Amino acid sequence: MALLLHLICVGPFRGRGDRVAKVTFRGVAHYTKILEGVEEDAYFDETFEWPVASPIEGNEYVEVQVYNYSKVFSNRLIGTFRMVLQKLIQEGQLSITETLLDANNTVINTEVDLELKYQAPDGTVGNWMREEFHFPQEDDDTVSLLSSNSRYSTNSKGIFGKKKAPSKHGGRSTRGVDSVSQYGSRMSLGSTDEIHIKDGGGGSQDNVSMTSVNQNVTNKKSKPTPVIETGSQKAQDFQICITIIEARQLAGLNMDPVVSVQIGEERKFTSQKESTNCPYYNEYFVFDFHMSPDMLFDKIITLSVLHSRNLLRSGTMVGSFKLDVGTVYDAPDHQFCHKWALLTNPE
Repeated sequence: MALLLHLICVGPFRGRGDRVAKVTFRGVAHYTKILEGVEEDAYFDETFEWPVASPIEGNEYVEVQVYNYSKVFSNRLIGTFRMVLQKLIQEGQLSITETLLDANNTVINTEVDLELKYQAPDGTVGNWMREEFHFPQEDDDTVSLLSSNSRYSTNSKGIFGKKKAPSKHGGRSTRGVDSVSQYGSRMSLGSTDEIHIKDGGGGSQDNVSMTSVNQNVTNKKSKPTPVIETGSQKAQDFQICITIIEARQLAGLNMDPVVSVQIGEERKFTSQKESTNCPYYNEYFVFDFHMSPDMLFDKIITLSVLHSRNLLRSGTMVGSFKLDVGTVYDAPDHQFCHKWALLTNPE
C-alpha cells in the first residue's frame, strides 16, 4: 500500500556544481542529499516512499525537479520530469530513463534514471514485499527526524535488486543528514488568511486540514518538551529545509521586497522582487547543523520581509515572523507545509 520511487542517476550536466533533487507526489515533497562537485552524472541512489490510503488515479503524477544547489543564493532549477502514473497503476513497476524539460518546457540533454513501484491498497496492483527494497539500518549517531512518508536508501542496490555502478563524476556527497523540517512558508499581513496543512500520511489531496497562524510561536514553558531519543546531549547532524513560496498584501508602496531567513546566527536571503506587494519566490534554503538536539530545538527561526535591500543598505524591515525549531519538531511529521505566516510590525 505504497508508492516507491528510486532515484538512481541524473545527468549529464553542463559544468561543475552541487546538485540536489526534489521529488513530489500528492503535494508531499522530499529532497535528496546534496552532491558536491558534480561534473557529469549525479548518482543519488535514494529511495522515497509515500504510503497511499486511497488508490492512485490515472491522472495523478509524480514529479522530479533537479537543481543547482547554492549555499548563498537561491537554488537554480535545471530541469523537471513529470510522469502521469496511468501505466504504473496497470503494471505495478516501471524502469524509466527520460530527458528533463527546462523552465520553458524545452527538452535538454540531461536525463533522469529512476524506478517506480506501486502496490494498491486493495492489492489489485503490485505483489512485492517490503523486504525487496533493501532499506538500510539507521545510523545510531544520526537522529531520525524524517517524515514517515519517506525512506532513504544509500546502498548500492536499486529497489529491483539491481547493482548500481558507482559514480565516476558524481562528486563527493555531503554527510548524511536527516531533515528536521520542510517548512513551506507563506507570508501575509492579512488577518483572514488560511493555512493548508497537507496530510503527511499519503491521503488524497482533498484530505487536508485548515488552520491559520496569527501570532509568533516561541519556546514557552507551557509548551511540552519535544520527545527525542536517548542520548540527546550528543552532537548530531541535522538539516533544516525552508521553502519561501510567496508573500501577499505587504504594507507599503513601490516595494522591492526581499525575504530574510535566519536560524540562530546563520542568515540567507531570497532574490529581490521589484515593485510588488505580492512577490512570488518559491526559493529553497538548507541549513546544516552539528549540535545536540537540546541546543538545536532552542534556536529561533526568523522570517523577515525587507524593503529595498542592496549591497549598500540593509533594507527597511516590513515585518517578521518567529518560531523555534522545537515547535517544528513537535508538528506532525516534523514539518509545516504550505502555511501562511502572519507578519508582526517591527514598531
